[in-house]
Amino acid sequence: MSFPFDETKATQAAAHALKRVGGSMNAYNLLKILYLANRESLVQRGIPFTGDELRDLPDGPVAQTTYDLLKGSVGYWGRHISKRVGYEVRVLEDPGEGALSEYETRLLDGLVDRFGRLKYDELRAEAHRWPEHTETGSGAHVIDPEEILRSGGYTEEEIGRVRVSADEFVRLDRPGAAPTNSRA
Repeated sequence: MSFPFDETKATQAAAHALKRVGGSMNAYNLLKILYLANRESLVQRGIPFTGDELRDLPDGPVAQTTYDLLKGSVGYWGRHISKRVGYEVRVLEDPGEGALSEYETRLLDGLVDRFGRLKYDELRAEAHRWPEHTETGSGAHVIDPEEILRSGGYTEEEIGRVRVSADEFVRLDRPGAAPTNSRA
């Protein structure tokens, strides 16, 4: 099961989180917050926050495409979010919040308030308690959204409905795509 990645939403979410703590934050904390936003949105609404691919790394789960953007700071993301300086990232230019719903800003606020100022060791220990984290050694593995849904209490039938929605999201993300039940 996969969803299309929304770089605009990921950038606006990162900027929102950073602004909530004064404009800068430890990059590790930001990555965990954006991972959790995807995880919590998937469990609460059946759709992830940004559609990012979720991976479990030795230091805990991350939203992989966002992690790659943070390392490279290019494109839309790079115009608004700095490269790491030491361990910190900051907002370069406010991208606004037009891609974020009220639910999403509330979700981010709660996650930032809970995890935004934790020390690295505290947050790493917390990430290692999340059910989808496994000790990967030096490797990484993709976290299947179905695994998160199961840990969130979804039945196989409910997961099947989310899978159908995910397939539709992916199909509609292609240029020129029309809804399956559209009338020509």
